[in-house]
Amino acid sequence: MTKATFHSKLRSLPLCVFLFAIALSLSVPVHAQKRISKEQSSKKTANIRDAEFPGGKEQLKKYLTDNLRYPEQAKEDGIEGRVFLSFIITEKGKIEDIRIVRDLVAGCGAEALRVIKQMPLWHPALLKGKPIRTLQVLPVVFKIDR
Repeated sequence: MTKATFHSKLRSLPLCVFLFAIALSLSVPVHAQKRISKEQSSKKTANIRDAEFPGGKEQLKKYLTDNLRYPEQAKEDGIEGRVFLSFIITEKGKIEDIRIVRDLVAGCGAEALRVIKQMPLWHPALLKGKPIRTLQVLPVVFKIDR
């Protein structure tokens, strides 16, 4: 293997790790030896509630649409795609530790970061009725209207 091929494979490694982490987080544990009744299952899921943007997914989509400004350079260059950001929702619903996981070029990541920093408080995740800190990964879509 040449140095150039090795470096090109090394550059694609973070993307592979990211995709593996997403696939792993979407996987559902399978209980082959123990069958769980619907009643038991609903009791278990009733103890957990995910963090939620005020008003739900539709309001989150509206918030992003209303507040996101397409960077001029990205628009001129015809750049479209998704920026992935991760952040912590605290027990009080505050957003902390915002990070750009995957960026586009020409200011898209910075713009997505700006909008996330200005978000209102979220409804925190609950475990057995008590608020807990959770990690969120949010894709922010940049698409040019034609």
